[in-house]
Amino acid sequence: MLTIQIRLIYPDDDGEKPPPELEKPGENSVKKISSWYHNLKHERQLRGWSQADVAARIGSDPKTVGRWERGLSFPGPYFQQRLVDLFGKDAGVLGFIS
Repeated sequence: MLTIQIRLIYPDDDGEKPPPELEKPGENSVKKISSWYHNLKHERQLRGWSQADVAARIGSDPKTVGRWERGLSFPGPYFQQRLVDLFGKDAGVLGFIS
């Protein structure tokens, strides 16, 4: 019978940073990065709308809205403006411009 022993080695107090998965929440402040496609999904969900609802309101297709929300494609200028108007947010807040 073969026995394998696994030993976990944690950093000592010598200034070495622990891997991110071992850090305590808030210990090293991590800035949450929100991408434009997460912003779209968040705004839609805040309003309780489906992807089909958003698509109908801006004259698009639900599959296209889904692709935007997954970051697989990026809305062109026409649909960016429609989304800005629909959600009442400016393009910077939605993440379309830096």
